[in-house]
Amino acid sequence: IEACEGEFINMPSFSSTPSGSSFAWTNTNTLIGIGASGSGNIVYYSSPDVTADETGTISVTPTLNGCVGSAVNFNLTVRVKPTIAQKTDISVCSGSTISVGNFNVLPSGSTISWTNNKT
Repeated sequence: IEACEGEFINMPSFSSTPSGSSFAWTNTNTLIGIGASGSGNIVYYSSPDVTADETGTISVTPTLNGCVGSAVNFNLTVRVKPTIAQKTDISVCSGSTISVGNFNVLPSGSTISWTNNKT
């Protein structure tokens, strides 16, 4: 499962065969915004602000009538949203050529798109 920071995620419900199991889970990385361990379903989840992509492995173990089943694992990755530094306004005479310079975008590797409201 992947999400951008600040997004709400409807986490999948745990189920078992036969039905009726209780579930215990652990998480390898609390920076993704989920505790280190818990029980039952992880219902709605709002990903935290992060400064770099963070991935946690969630391990879910079912128990029914005192019997413990095999754990199932899945990854949850919270991706950092890119930010762009504000550019200063530029005034230019008609017919002149200008350069706006580079755009400073974090994290590196981000792509940008832009529009102009006056052609």
